[in-house]
Amino acid sequence: MDLTIDLIPRSSWGNNVRSMVTAMEWDIIRHECYRRGRYVCAVCGNGGRMHCHEVFEYRDPDQQILVDLSCLCTNCHEVKHYGRATVVGREEEAKEWLQKVNSWNEFETQEHILECFLKWHRRNKINWQLDISYLHKFMKDTV
Repeated sequence: MDLTIDLIPRSSWGNNVRSMVTAMEWDIIRHECYRRGRYVCAVCGNGGRMHCHEVFEYRDPDQQILVDLSCLCTNCHEVKHYGRATVVGREEEAKEWLQKVNSWNEFETQEHILECFLKWHRRNKINWQLDISYLHKFMKDTV
């Protein structure tokens, strides 16, 4: 599986699963995500500290829909949130990891980054409505 950048539109910043559930619920959700992922990164296969990454689809006209939760290592998670990595001064590290994991050259890496930012600019024109109903299925499958 290729590692890709998932830039979150501005209207969705801070509007995510973690902000919509209690701290205890988030702990249950993320630990279940790690367990299902066997405590290894779904992209690169590394172990270590894991992150529960929310996977969204964007559907017309304004639906941001949670479709999966993915177990990711710190480096792959940082690439997914490449925009944040640039803000906190880790753009170069994230870019290098993206290139390494995908075995891409500099041109392929830059092309992907540009495509993602163009998509992000288009998505920023919409006020997205978050749908996290996937969590019901996720938690039902936990029991």
